[in-house]
Amino acid sequence: MRFSSSRAGRTSARFNQQYFDRLRQRVVVAGERGIYVSVMLFQGWSVEKKGQVGNPWRGHPFNKANNINGIDGDRNDDGEGPEIHTLESQKKITEIQEKYVRKIIDTVNDLNNVLYEIGNEMHVGSVPWQYHMIEFIRTYERSKPRQHPIGMTGAPIANAALFDSPADWVSPTGKDGYRSDPPPADGRKVVIADVDHIWPKQHQQWVWKSFTRGLNTAFMDLYGETKIGRFIPSAHVGWPRDFVQEPTCGRSPHHTVRCPTASARYQVSRRQPRCVRIFCLRRAVFPGRRC
Repeated sequence: MRFSSSRAGRTSARFNQQYFDRLRQRVVVAGERGIYVSVMLFQGWSVEKKGQVGNPWRGHPFNKANNINGIDGDRNDDGEGPEIHTLESQKKITEIQEKYVRKIIDTVNDLNNVLYEIGNEMHVGSVPWQYHMIEFIRTYERSKPRQHPIGMTGAPIANAALFDSPADWVSPTGKDGYRSDPPPADGRKVVIADVDHIWPKQHQQWVWKSFTRGLNTAFMDLYGETKIGRFIPSAHVGWPRDFVQEPTCGRSPHHTVRCPTASARYQVSRRQPRCVRIFCLRRAVFPGRRC
């Protein structure tokens, strides 16, 4: 837990140092293996039911029944707390959230292999609050030795709100072509194409299409069907067997290594005469060399 517990079992506004020590240790270990870590600061699934069997808000520290600080994140008293991810929540809540973000930054700022994500699958009303948090992180990190990329993700937030945001990277939804015919990256944002948010069609081809359009694919492992209050280990939510078993996702980095953009410029291309497939990479300069 990020917050310490009182004797009565309710949380206080004091941080649990073990939580942050464990976070740092895991990021360090990931870095030793060449892995970048997206540090997800907040979780949209922790404040509302989203069609689940149970209600995660019952265990949230900003539920008035779970803290000793007089904090009540459920302003409309409907038994859920999406209000805490808005700028209309109690001022004390935003202050604690900012204090928590500063603590995270202090914990991992000196590490290179860090990305920040404001939150996973946050509700639509959280957009101004997420913009605020992005700017808050950027401002605070200016006083630190390192500055890290900050991301904002969709589902259900629309892609337009992501690309209009001050974020450095975004993870779009499957709309606007990302599910079947990904639009090319235009340089405004680094695009991480997360299969959990896009749910692509023609799964194996989608990885190649995304690669040739300048996107960065992120694969969500299969998992047993989980619902808050229920777990069915025999069922799986995720992707067709051929998408998982074929080395599709592993081939994109292989081609990236074979065709390093640092040594030659490549153009993302569609329907070029020499392309066997619809989507391909074409060398823009040094035509006498081959990948």
